[in-house]
This record gives sequence, C-alpha cells and structure tokens, in this order.
Amino acid sequence: MKKLIISLLILFSIHHFTNAQVNRGENLENFKIAYFTKELELTSIEAKVFWPIYDEFQKELDLVRKDRRVGLKDAKTNISDLNEKELASIIDNEMLYRQKELDVEKKFHSRFKAILPVQKVARLYVAEQGYKRALLRKIQEARKN
Repeated sequence: MKKLIISLLILFSIHHFTNAQVNRGENLENFKIAYFTKELELTSIEAKVFWPIYDEFQKELDLVRKDRRVGLKDAKTNISDLNEKELASIIDNEMLYRQKELDVEKKFHSRFKAILPVQKVARLYVAEQGYKRALLRKIQEARKN
C-alpha cells in the first residue's frame, strides 16, 4: 500500500510539473501574440495572414540556431587550447551561421512586405527587440515572486 501511495504521489508530481510547463509555454505564446498584435496594430485580417508566416519564420530561425548550438557544443570551450586550424574553423562556421540567419531574415522580409504595409514591417523589427526586453522583464518578475 505504501508503494502504491508513493507511486501515485510521484505520478501526480510529474503530471503537475508537466502541466505547469505546458501552461508556462502557452502563457508565453499568448504574451507574444498579444505583444506583437498590439505593437504592429494588426487587424484581424492581417493577423490571420501574419501569424502563420511569422511562426514559419521563427521555426526556420530556430533550426539555424539549433545547428549553431550543436556546432558550438562540439567545439572545445577553452579558446587557448585550440590550434589555429580549429579556431579558423569555429570562426568560419560562425560566419556561415550568421549568413544563414540573414538569408532566412531576407527571405521572410519579402514575405512580410507582401502581406503587411511597409510601416508595419518596420514596426515588426522594432517590436522584436522590444519583445525580447519585455520577455526578460517578465521572467525577472516571475523569479522575484
């Protein structure tokens, strides 16, 4: 009986933790949608077209950034321990990742201009920076509480 109770408590804890993580992710997604919708002053019609493209944009950037992290993870952490060839390879790969990010951004810049007025596209780039700051503030506030 004691084992059953302990097992149920563990399962309940895991379920509670998983739901908290899902809710946190949903809250962040809702925060992002509200933030960009407000900052860009998206109409409901614009939002319907914008969000699927913006989500695709984020997924492509995430893939590039994931590849970058994997590449950096494989590199040694102490630069002074690397030889010239290893350093050159790391630096060259970093430039390639930056170029890939820029290529994704340029590709989607055209798509954003096709669906939104140029003024809202400009607001998008400003809002992305503001969103990062707002998200950091939100995280810091959550840690305080």
